[in-house]
Amino acid sequence: VNKFNSTTTTRLSASTITLGGSVTDRATVSGSGPTPTGTVTFEVSSDGGIDWTSFGGAKLLLMRSATSDAYTPPAPGNYLFRVVYGGDATHNGSHSAKIAEPLRVNKANSTTTTLLSAATITLGGSVTDTATVSGGLGPTPTGTVTFRVSTNGGLTWASFGGVKALIGGSATSDPYTPAAVKSAWAMTFSRSL
Repeated sequence: VNKFNSTTTTRLSASTITLGGSVTDRATVSGSGPTPTGTVTFEVSSDGGIDWTSFGGAKLLLMRSATSDAYTPPAPGNYLFRVVYGGDATHNGSHSAKIAEPLRVNKANSTTTTLLSAATITLGGSVTDTATVSGGLGPTPTGTVTFRVSTNGGLTWASFGGVKALIGGSATSDPYTPAAVKSAWAMTFSRSL
């Protein structure tokens, strides 16, 4: 006497999220005969379904269904999810289709704030600018920032001091020494990622 075949279907809580967010996966197992029992394992792939990694541990079926723990992707990109049902005394195991649950993880938006070392100086003095970049719920932003200055109210901009690497989300410019006296409105600083 052969076991009944089973069918495993799934539903991801979202198809697109921003880095730092998370998703859950819900599995439903159906089959002929008695209600399928046992456990399901939730898996994720970040390479198009070549390699799979389980997350959250095995979950017990209750009334044919189970929900995964929350999964937080570690990086932007495309992910696939699937569920593996191990079967029980009367049902063969099965798994959901590997392309049935795609997830797109978008980069997190960044916010850059700055602090100038002084608002007023005497000609011959210098200032530095410190940039702090935050990324919302995602990991601390990395990369570089470029410091720029305008002497004509923001019409044109010139970089100064070279590109600086973010360390812990922050970077400080080299000292900038104005070449001439300018009114407060005419000396503007900016940062670019």
